[in-house]
Amino acid sequence: MPDNKFPNPDPIPSVPMEMCHFPDATQKTDIAFLAAALGRSPMQLHRDFLNRYGYTVNEYLRRRRLSGALALIRTTALSLSDIAYACGYSSQQAMSRDIRAILGMTATEYRQGDAYYYLAAPDAHLPFVTSVGAVHLPDTVCLRYDAKSPTGLETAAVTQFLSQNPNFMGRIIGRNASDGENGYGFGAQKRFSYLLYVQETETIRTDGFTVCGKQAGYQANCAQIRVKYEERKISAAWDYLYAKWLPGSMFAYAGADDASFESGYFEEYIYKNGEIRRLHLCLPVVRQDAALRITLVTETMYILAAQKMETCAADTSSGTAEADASREIVRALAKHRPGLLRGAHRFYCRRRAHDVTCGVVLPREVNLSGDDGWGDPGCTRTAISFEAQPFAVLHFSSIHDTVSAGTMLLRWVSENGLSAVGDVFAIYDTASDFDAPSMHVYCPIEQIPVRKS
Repeated sequence: MPDNKFPNPDPIPSVPMEMCHFPDATQKTDIAFLAAALGRSPMQLHRDFLNRYGYTVNEYLRRRRLSGALALIRTTALSLSDIAYACGYSSQQAMSRDIRAILGMTATEYRQGDAYYYLAAPDAHLPFVTSVGAVHLPDTVCLRYDAKSPTGLETAAVTQFLSQNPNFMGRIIGRNASDGENGYGFGAQKRFSYLLYVQETETIRTDGFTVCGKQAGYQANCAQIRVKYEERKISAAWDYLYAKWLPGSMFAYAGADDASFESGYFEEYIYKNGEIRRLHLCLPVVRQDAALRITLVTETMYILAAQKMETCAADTSSGTAEADASREIVRALAKHRPGLLRGAHRFYCRRRAHDVTCGVVLPREVNLSGDDGWGDPGCTRTAISFEAQPFAVLHFSSIHDTVSAGTMLLRWVSENGLSAVGDVFAIYDTASDFDAPSMHVYCPIEQIPVRKS
């Protein structure tokens, strides 16, 4: 939409650190006092906390109180009534209702089970201002733009449309084409597509586009970020919204279980005088009460990996180290042990401040002789092994940001009295679906505690 119709959001102040960590489940928080300290009313605090962290204040406190209770249920022999009162519940029944609402089981069933559940605190240091609310989309016409290369595809599509319609004052929404519409054709005839949905405000020119029909307006509840129109910032904002903010919030992506048009993510272009200024990223979300699932396991694991120094340590999202290391290890296995590569379905990734190590989990130790197949001298081959190593494992059904997931797991390890003894890493498992792998974050721990009876 035109720039002057899209005001900047009010800055959201930082929330006190004690609310973001809330280590003591018995701690009482005076909402009115916190609001006054921030110069806002309690209503404004609730709104801003939801926008920034994906929770209302009350929901956040409820989940952290419950997380403290779950830790005590699994790691102590205290009675359920003692745990309830220690964690600030009015009664054991009140705590049990909370556990059943979130986990779908009784407190006794949870104590006797094998899995741990965790309701993580959000990260207090967030790089983008996020808001949650309804987005109203008007009736639009869908235009498909095709190009020979995916590079700059979105900018080319919007720029071409605005150059043909210099007086256009309506809204412009963009979406990626579906897999069947994108990257079609072969060789020199291959084409990449991007879809524009432009508001029907007047007669428009569509030279260079394929008109795909009309789309009725609708409303979607979305997690949103507004970002300057720069490729690196846009990519970082999408990565943050989906892989970091969403897993730590009380929301799930609406399109995960709903393939309807209204559930898909989109971006709205903010322009002025034919120039794109900003982008409004919109991720449709639905509320969920799910907790993070963690298990304690002892596992033997052999990994053949390649380590690559990060090309841009200050901003790892823009570096190529992960792709380079992955490419090198696959190249070596394809040359020396193609049978192992064909049977592999578990892949390793460990990120540090200045390097990334990627590898393949193998059924046994393998020694690759020689350096043939290692085309990048910046990659260092390494063998990693764990012999009957205890781990805390955080499970996801889809891919999330490794760093933020590792931070959540380390926080859980600390809150549950365990000791981490090595780097956190991720294992991607493609056994069920190569294109949609599950993700498991591993933290080596000193020992698995003996269950209290």
